[in-house]
Amino acid sequence: MGDFSGEFPAIPVLLNGELDKKLDIVFFPDRDEYTSPTDPNFVEDVALLIGGGLSTIPWFLEFQDTFNFWLAREFANSGPDPDDDDASDGISCLREAPDKFRKTFSFADSAGIVHRSSCRDNAGSPGAFTIEVDLNRLQVVAHEMGHRPFGLSDEYCCDGGYFTRNIFAPPYPNMFKREAGCRNKGDNRGYDPDACRSLVDVDTDKDWWLFEPDYNAIDPEPPDLMQQAGCASFDSRAACERIEPALTGSGNDPNGNVACPFPLTTYRGDQDGVPDSGDETHWLCRRAGAAADAIWGRIDPGGGAPFFDRIDVGNSEEDRMRWMADECAAGRC
Repeated sequence: MGDFSGEFPAIPVLLNGELDKKLDIVFFPDRDEYTSPTDPNFVEDVALLIGGGLSTIPWFLEFQDTFNFWLAREFANSGPDPDDDDASDGISCLREAPDKFRKTFSFADSAGIVHRSSCRDNAGSPGAFTIEVDLNRLQVVAHEMGHRPFGLSDEYCCDGGYFTRNIFAPPYPNMFKREAGCRNKGDNRGYDPDACRSLVDVDTDKDWWLFEPDYNAIDPEPPDLMQQAGCASFDSRAACERIEPALTGSGNDPNGNVACPFPLTTYRGDQDGVPDSGDETHWLCRRAGAAADAIWGRIDPGGGAPFFDRIDVGNSEEDRMRWMADECAAGRC
């Protein structure tokens, strides 16, 4: 994997080609949760995000040679935002890049700030996204990369980040300001214009339009990168299946009672599915050690039925993503 000597601001962990012909994604360690850019926990967490998140999604597996992945030599900052003035939709994550980020990391097409504390991940200025490392939510990294570097809008209702193509922005937007624009672009791109539907942004009371169906109303729910932001909670069967690592048990406070390489998190959940049976509070190790072994066991094709089959790229997203991959191959990244 190399070391962190030399003058370049990041170390490649997966290098597929020249900088101007690939999408370069740099992962930063959160300054409050990792000891250094070479912290083994940070290196393992990035490996989980790439191997357990991106590489389990068909589109990213097909286009894996489009990306270069890097570990930054500097810290960034994430974690719960203490100034979030509306926590009703979850406390947002801080997104603070290091000083001189745009100059020092000008080669990067996007930057991921890796953290472990729970908050609502997001993407935006200065071309970065946050990503929590949680074994139940590893594919969220793909959703946030849908925002940066691909520039896609959220498609879930009704408290996401909604935007469409500005005059100088890349083509193939996945969200539209008006129904007429949605129908026109859907038809031009070979999709059914009658599929156009609207959702209302609760913050602005503004209508937005997209030409993909509401997957939440379909059973079984089709996978879709920008409609679904990842597993919402431990007991959310609609959002994701549970991961059952070796270190599990019942009880309100297992910290210190078992050999676990990090503090455990208590979840509310019904382990055996029988109401009031005494196991409604359940805990599990989520990251290192046995938990990491569990995630790799699920990823292993020889390990049985596929586990990560929930998120994939929808039609409106694939147009933009495939276009950008082609641009990179032509040296215009």
